[in-house]
Amino acid sequence: MDLLDLVLLLVVVLYAASGYRRGLVAGCVSLAGFVGGAAVGVWVLPWVMDLVTRGSTAATVTAVVTVLVPAVAGHELAGRLALRLRSRLEGAGGGSVRAVDGIGGAAANAVAVLIVAWVAASVLGASSSPVVTTAIRDSKLLGAVQDAMPDTTPAWFSRATSALTAAGFPQVFNPFENEPAAGVAQPSGDSVTASATNAARLSTVKIEGSSGDQGREGSGFVFARQRVMTNAHVVAGIDAPYVQIGGVGHAYAARVVLFDPDRDVAVLYVPGLRAPVLRFDDTAGRGDAAVVAGYPQDGGLDLQAATVANRIRATGRNIYNDASVTREIYSIRSTVRP
Repeated sequence: MDLLDLVLLLVVVLYAASGYRRGLVAGCVSLAGFVGGAAVGVWVLPWVMDLVTRGSTAATVTAVVTVLVPAVAGHELAGRLALRLRSRLEGAGGGSVRAVDGIGGAAANAVAVLIVAWVAASVLGASSSPVVTTAIRDSKLLGAVQDAMPDTTPAWFSRATSALTAAGFPQVFNPFENEPAAGVAQPSGDSVTASATNAARLSTVKIEGSSGDQGREGSGFVFARQRVMTNAHVVAGIDAPYVQIGGVGHAYAARVVLFDPDRDVAVLYVPGLRAPVLRFDDTAGRGDAAVVAGYPQDGGLDLQAATVANRIRATGRNIYNDASVTREIYSIRSTVRP
């Protein structure tokens, strides 16, 4: 049992004791206050996240505080009402009712704490901190909660936390099953060489289009003659995508010729596109230097140093959040902005 499990176990015991004191009925009222406060935090989160750099450590801390502070406040306010309900229940039912209500309250509070911890861990699983991701993955308590969750929980959770995804915390894979990018060297800026920059400028593309009345954008790369590969979620719902080499210059009309929502991969046919082809490399090993290239947040070409961690089979959801899928991917340590 690691440090995170010990801390969680202590919190569970403390909340179980509090639940016994308050009782089941009053505990449910307090829990409703906690959930209501958390919902308020998630609602205001997108506006708060505009004040920090998304994907950074500061963004992680800000997101957690923004959700937890109103949740705790709601719990305490509802708790005051709950104590009044507890007093009335004791007066009406006597000692036996109080004992049953207390045991139920202890159990409910313990379960509630574990669920809240699981939700927080699911969000923080996207953190760039290897210390955080390793602690979450190695937690036996959180792993047990994950195993006990129904099969429909990941889809529900993804919909419920859509505000977190929009705020820069996309949850793609299961943080309790997959090996994080921990234990590898911090990326060095030396890997962003002149040749890497030139290759990205000539062979990556910015993809844009419209879905209804909303603009959409993303990144892709040339992998064959007049063929561009990108993520399926980038072009989902776009009727007439177009691409720009290096994010500038002529806009080439494109057509989706392959769309795989499970692997989150799409291929675009781009007539008239002339650009060097990037080759796939399946020999990358742990510790190898790499570069992440793209056009984050509808901006210009951005290159970030990266370090290869592992080649893994990662369990997650498809782009529609209606099925569980397993993908073979490279896990890397880097800063990747949506």
